[in-house]
Amino acid sequence: MSKWLWAAAVVVAILVLLPFVAALFSGDGASEPATAWDMAASGLFDPTNRGYVIEDGVVRVYPLVPAGRCPTGLGHLASGMDTVEQIEIAYTVEDAGPYWLHVTWNPGGSGKEQFEIRCNGEAVAKSALRDGALTPYEDKENRFKVKHVKGQNSLSLHMLSGDGLHFTQLALTTTREKLPAAVAEPYERAGPQGPNPSLKYPDLASYESAIGEPGVLLERDHVWLFAPKTFDREARVILAYLVKAYEELYAIVGVHTEHKIVVYHFPEGHPDAFGGTSNCTIWY
Repeated sequence: MSKWLWAAAVVVAILVLLPFVAALFSGDGASEPATAWDMAASGLFDPTNRGYVIEDGVVRVYPLVPAGRCPTGLGHLASGMDTVEQIEIAYTVEDAGPYWLHVTWNPGGSGKEQFEIRCNGEAVAKSALRDGALTPYEDKENRFKVKHVKGQNSLSLHMLSGDGLHFTQLALTTTREKLPAAVAEPYERAGPQGPNPSLKYPDLASYESAIGEPGVLLERDHVWLFAPKTFDREARVILAYLVKAYEELYAIVGVHTEHKIVVYHFPEGHPDAFGGTSNCTIWY
């Protein structure tokens, strides 16, 4: 073969291979990481936080079956439900080695929140300690490297402190590559802001039955307040401060809370008067 034919062959080879070589260096041809499971993408997150069983503070999830829904966080997530202290996820993988746990989460609106990750019973990582009062509902993405064995594995998330943190993405992949943003379900959901659908006392009638006396329900655009009717005057004074506090919160974070803020006032000694907060509900 003449040198011209050799040169022509080399040019043709370069032209054929050039797109593939360019893709290697540019990353355009890189494939997305293989996903073992993804709670948001598979629809396993339970937005009501009432569709799963809590046993001694533990919720067990089997994403590859699937069996059971996954909580959208840790802590006291729904009124009338026990605290979620641990989420335990059981599944199998084909190959042993390092995997990456992708966790996008926010600390809610109050409390100093932190969780620990354990794989097959061994502690492998801790999240940062985040203060919900300083960065309310601000999502942060973390990726944790977790060693797996071939076959059956279990991965668990344990609440270390706080009263309720929220997950918007919880997924396990084969590489550290960032998952597409569209996979994660945004914490602020579309649609009109309404009261939490899991409220224990959703209306005045149920509230009055709970306290055993007449009550009042004071409604504003973003805040509801329940109180005994004998304290109607005091309730209206408190409501004005609550509305102002909500306006200040919105000015800081720029988004509305997922649900209307609902405040219950109970008579002294009532079992629901524990002075806590959960999912936009305040109990006093």
